[in-house]
Amino acid sequence: MNNISLVQDINEVEIILEQFFRQGTHTNNYILAREYENVINERLLYKFISQDNAFLLLNKGNCYRVYYFINDTACYEIPDTDKVMVLEILYRGKSGFPDEMVKFWVNNNFKEHLLRDCYFLKPDQIIKEKTIMDPQVKIKLADTVEESEFARHLINKYLDPYTGDPLSLETLEEYRKSGYLFCAYFGDKMSGILQGEFKNNVWWLGHLVVDEIFRGYKIGNVLTEAYIQKGLEMSCNLLQLWVIHNNEPAVNLYKKFGFSYFNRSTISLIQKT
Repeated sequence: MNNISLVQDINEVEIILEQFFRQGTHTNNYILAREYENVINERLLYKFISQDNAFLLLNKGNCYRVYYFINDTACYEIPDTDKVMVLEILYRGKSGFPDEMVKFWVNNNFKEHLLRDCYFLKPDQIIKEKTIMDPQVKIKLADTVEESEFARHLINKYLDPYTGDPLSLETLEEYRKSGYLFCAYFGDKMSGILQGEFKNNVWWLGHLVVDEIFRGYKIGNVLTEAYIQKGLEMSCNLLQLWVIHNNEPAVNLYKKFGFSYFNRSTISLIQKT
């Protein structure tokens, strides 16, 4: 049974921040003020307050993304919803693993879900190694709505539905029109995509997905090469990405080009109904 309530205006968020976000508070909150206003206007943000703890829940359609402000770890009263709840905790390096918060959420029937690591690459440290690829493989910047739709299909099909950051067709179209969406073809068949984002002179690799029937042709390698070349053309200061910790093929792929661990990781936890 739901015990959460809809946030009606930004003042409610400001009150929560003022009362519950203080020195020593455990929090995974990183939403910017303007983002709060957007999701409030769309009636997607909810709240739950329990004694000295507060929680904000963002309705993502298939789940609630939980942002917490915990001052009393002995209080186990948390939101109760009719959807899957998922949260992510950012930490720095192995020594910074958030044991106390993981224990708190596990005691509240959450389960550890995925570990992700942040990797970075400076332009002057790129290891250039041209991939010998099948002549049927071609890479191009997406230039049609159909290619954006294909990208959305692959992201929804293969990435984690709760933490894989699904993108709307509208958002993918924005990336396409900005020149940030690559498509791979095997012959005349669309076989993979890579979506990037250029922000504050950092060229982020957002999504890289290859259709399983075309894996083994080094399409991921060639897409990554195209992504790196695009970063050089834009004179980016840094190339950066997140990768699932135990996804060894992906980690090894990025390391081959010179990417290194950025000493930042996240752990996600999930509670299914």
